[in-house]
Amino acid sequence: QPGDWITLQLVSVSSAERAQAFIERQSVPEQFASYALERDGRRLHVVVYGLFETRSEADAASRALPAGVGEVKPWIRTLEQVHGAIYTVR
Repeated sequence: QPGDWITLQLVSVSSAERAQAFIERQSVPEQFASYALERDGRRLHVVVYGLFETRSEADAASRALPAGVGEVKPWIRTLEQVHGAIYTVR
């Protein structure tokens, strides 16, 4: 997908297993994905939701997240930002 497309970052957790468990608890898990990044010498696993062409679509989705997500404050991320974060993993 193009780098200017958008996804919603929901949570960052310490293990791939925890990220996968979060995704598996969702009613429509195929709308979620995870990726790893390194920050301050630690590996984190980030769960994202959806893929949107415009910021307004992402904003609307952030206000109507599936109930299984829980109380989170999603961050809007471009795919370019996500790709850059993935490249931090060594």
